[in-house]
Amino acid sequence: MTDFIDGLERDLVAAARRLAAAETAGEGQRRPRRRSPLRSLPIAATLLVLSAGSAAAGTLLALRGAVIPAPVAVPPEQTPAPGTARISELRAADPDPGAPPWTLRVARSRTGLLCSTVGQVRDGRFGLVGLDGRFRVLADGVSDSCGIERRDAASLIGARVFDARRRATVRTVVSGVAGPGLRSVTVTAGGRRRRPPVGKGGTFVLPLRGYPEDLAIRVILRFGDGRREVHALGRSPSVVPDPAGGGAWRTQSFRVSGDRRTCVSFLPARPGPSPPVSPAACGDLGDGLRRHGVFFAVRRIAPGTGGTPVQPQGDGHWGGHPARTAVWGAAGDDVAAVSVQRRGRPAQRLRLVPGAQSFLAVYPPSVDPRSLTVRVRRRDGRPLIVHGSHGLVRHPLPPTHAPPMPTTP
Repeated sequence: MTDFIDGLERDLVAAARRLAAAETAGEGQRRPRRRSPLRSLPIAATLLVLSAGSAAAGTLLALRGAVIPAPVAVPPEQTPAPGTARISELRAADPDPGAPPWTLRVARSRTGLLCSTVGQVRDGRFGLVGLDGRFRVLADGVSDSCGIERRDAASLIGARVFDARRRATVRTVVSGVAGPGLRSVTVTAGGRRRRPPVGKGGTFVLPLRGYPEDLAIRVILRFGDGRREVHALGRSPSVVPDPAGGGAWRTQSFRVSGDRRTCVSFLPARPGPSPPVSPAACGDLGDGLRRHGVFFAVRRIAPGTGGTPVQPQGDGHWGGHPARTAVWGAAGDDVAAVSVQRRGRPAQRLRLVPGAQSFLAVYPPSVDPRSLTVRVRRRDGRPLIVHGSHGLVRHPLPPTHAPPMPTTP
């Protein structure tokens, strides 16, 4: 389902860009072309919605006219009932001082569910600024997500992505509705901690620059009775934020027919054209049902490393991407934990990707690989402490017991 939503979002974004370009070309015949705005198009994907919430606005695409209409063929549980919508008093400033502030609109669906919609406010009107720089009102029938209302608990919470032509102008808007018992909200994103104000009914909204996976968003809700809720948005065991503020990274594991080695490389979590791909770290974890052992590479990858983008596996294709120091590999079923300690810093426990058991840590290029110590804890308690790469096999190994295991992304 996630792959489908991601693909749908990319298709809609591409269509919106083509439409915006066509509008700009048509208007250019009548008046000088305007500079591209900083704001993004009115398309989004809700990453997390609680209490049976569902996103409807992901299928919304309307860049013509003064009003963005509600999508068609939406079930009644996702359709706000007429006269129930109210705009929150909250106003959250956009990272761009010239852009309209953000807020939340709350309504009731035709079946009684609680619905919310993220938008901007200009001259008292609720809407969005598109890629063409025009502000359009969002019709009352537009909602991002709907769910069962819970008192003193999060009914709706999510991170909605507003794409843009340039990565620097992408917006992720964190918002939610958590009831009148909500006392405070703490959002940690991109290494910074923020405390957005809480509005009536436990509403909150916070616009951020960048994609959720790059920000590694963590939301903590605290209620009047002392309880708290923690929600991770854009986080995954396979996704690692970039230490230099670039795009997040993810691992990919693969096996080659006739070779029992497992290989792991890493690449951007949201790749664009000709993305950088690291060289593969390959090791022998066995070719039976239960894998054992561990292997990893510890190295600094410089621009120009690897082969061509046509055949990125094996040698990888780093291209002109800035250098990074990294630790990446995979562990067998007998490994309980892997951590990396940088000289003079606390140890960092790496998350093992379920199924593949791959792991990744990325550091700025200034970090010397020789300053990193990898610690492996086996399930039987035996430790393994290594400085540098370990267990790498650079030549193919023919299968001995079983056919190669399927590739795990």
